[in-house]
Amino acid sequence: MGDAVDDRAAPDPDAPMTLGWEDVLGGAGRAWVLFMLLLLGCVTVVGVLEASRIGSEAVLTIPYLVGSLLGGTLAVGGLVSLATMIAGVPLAWIVARMLRRRRSMAVHVGVWAVFGLLVGPTVVAVIAVITGSASLLTTPYTPISAALTAVSVLYGWWRASRGARAEMPSAEPRSPIGLDRAFAED
Repeated sequence: MGDAVDDRAAPDPDAPMTLGWEDVLGGAGRAWVLFMLLLLGCVTVVGVLEASRIGSEAVLTIPYLVGSLLGGTLAVGGLVSLATMIAGVPLAWIVARMLRRRRSMAVHVGVWAVFGLLVGPTVVAVIAVITGSASLLTTPYTPISAALTAVSVLYGWWRASRGARAEMPSAEPRSPIGLDRAFAED
């Protein structure tokens, strides 16, 4: 009925990369969705490669194998990664608060890439402890999970920080508006 009021505080010029809880939660949610899509894609590729080794006489086995791998991945991987995301959001918010005064995008990308690289192997280590299977740490799952979580966390940060990056004045005189603002949908 009335005009919409923007309750957000004016951007702090000393902390141009300040992210709120909504930004962090949105970035974490997007990172989790991307992680699940990438994980399901990797599992599908592995399932098809494994099924192709079975041979052509087991045509009905191939969809069953891939389907059971995807179902198991959704159940276990989905729940474990969702619990990890929920547990990691407060830590991500602390990291975002620590970075709020840093203008360098290279610093942000580096910190969030390392954050993501550490998430995947940590989850694999927790699963190894729970299952009592230390050999899980020596499988390809550890580096693959590190790569998937690094990409996912960087995507989550990119999405979460879009508003802050759009409002931040460019330090580069040859690029007065920046890429995000140049391609913004108005």
